[in-house]
Amino acid sequence: MQTDDPAKVEQLCRDEIGWLESEPYGQSTRTKFVSAYRKAVNAYFSEHSPAANLLRPRKTKAGIVNSHCALDYLWASGDDYDYVKSQNKTKTAEQRDNLTGFNAAAAVEATKQAINSEDWRELAAGLIMATQSRPSDMLSSGEFKAISKYRLEFKIRAKKRGAVATGEIFCLIEAATFIDAFSRLRRSPEVMEMKDWALKDIDSGKNSTLNRAVKRVYGEIIPVPYGESELSCKNLRAAGVNAAYWLHGRDDQSLGRFAELQLLYENPGTAANYEDFYAADAEGNRLLKVGVLKDAPLDAKPKSEKRSSVSVDAQLRDMIGNAEQWGEGSHADRLERIIARALQADKLEAQLARECEKRQALELRLKRLESATEQPTAKATVETATADDEPAGFDWRKVPNAELNGDRRHDAYDEKLRRTFEAIQNYNAGLDDSEQFAVTGSLLRQITGVKPGKVKLWIEGNKAALDNYNGGYGSRQNVGKPDPKSVIKWSEQAYGEYEW
Repeated sequence: MQTDDPAKVEQLCRDEIGWLESEPYGQSTRTKFVSAYRKAVNAYFSEHSPAANLLRPRKTKAGIVNSHCALDYLWASGDDYDYVKSQNKTKTAEQRDNLTGFNAAAAVEATKQAINSEDWRELAAGLIMATQSRPSDMLSSGEFKAISKYRLEFKIRAKKRGAVATGEIFCLIEAATFIDAFSRLRRSPEVMEMKDWALKDIDSGKNSTLNRAVKRVYGEIIPVPYGESELSCKNLRAAGVNAAYWLHGRDDQSLGRFAELQLLYENPGTAANYEDFYAADAEGNRLLKVGVLKDAPLDAKPKSEKRSSVSVDAQLRDMIGNAEQWGEGSHADRLERIIARALQADKLEAQLARECEKRQALELRLKRLESATEQPTAKATVETATADDEPAGFDWRKVPNAELNGDRRHDAYDEKLRRTFEAIQNYNAGLDDSEQFAVTGSLLRQITGVKPGKVKLWIEGNKAALDNYNGGYGSRQNVGKPDPKSVIKWSEQAYGEYEW
């Protein structure tokens, strides 16, 4: 319903608040509903100007602005807001009374590995940890410049509407290395797609994706802090501040003040929200000495900031300069887009190949089921043995799961591994790439119990198919995944029921 009558707007808002208060919602839930209402009003009328008589002046941090009069009435009760504030205060106090230790040196080492990842999500997680920045800073709005070996100039746009906050921050890794990795992230096709996204859309659309990457990279190193259910980018920033304080802090400066400067906060109370952790050694003992890594002048510019020239013929130059095909900007801008599209095409080609493999596997299963329906045959009986293998020509594919699983003959390994490869593909089908398993030797051994030598032999014999299927997976693809035997099983429709 739309109206330009202020009285009707007021009545509609009061009716909605009245309904909300009459429902059996908790106080925290009511404030979330009201916040959602207010955001929806702001979002809609930022694109569709309301009638002049519905505008009201409102004092904000940016000055006096005119906004829709509905915002005057869409408020939860004072008691609700007081309750939420009290709960947040209590939670923060409990977390500060129950700090979580983590192996700071291992976290820094994991960060160094993550920034070399070919997976943009793991790369972003490593960069967030290195500078304790927001995901939207890393993917879109942040700007970094190396000023010394471990210090960066950081410009951030997410803090204030329409304003830019600038400060110098410490980095967990060498600044030049960070800048090159940051440049590589921004040039990845997935991140280039977000170039014109609103910051709120990046946060809402990519936080869950990045949180999964955070768990893959740091899940075995940084515990979930007190009061939280899972590790997230926010936790990574809190842990990163403590690691940075250990590396770059001063004896005469508190952790809170260090965090305030490192996160570019103006309010010391806000920085306190990042005191969930403490840096520890490998045995879990708190690291009391700070400033263990000394800064130094920048000895070399990052590669991504060094200018160089590429010589091409005039025809190729004109092809690169085609603004209609490659967009506006410099030749360097267009080359970035060309490379990004090529990388994206390679990834899509690898995904298509994997989907074809999945389809072929499903078609094979369907044929088996159809064949079994048309010509039911007795199950092959295979006795468990340790010495004599079956004679040549024996069809292991007809052996039921329950019997194959317990068979220890040498010839059984090939079918065990084949069924496992098939089962992994079936499990991965339909999942986000970050949730899928890569088919590795260690995973195959873990599921089947086949000896390493036999697994290696099978992998060598199926190298082309495995390389094709695993294309696009990062080196830490299987980190942070559930126990494979709890989610992956051979097809019981095709081969019968069994237990691992």
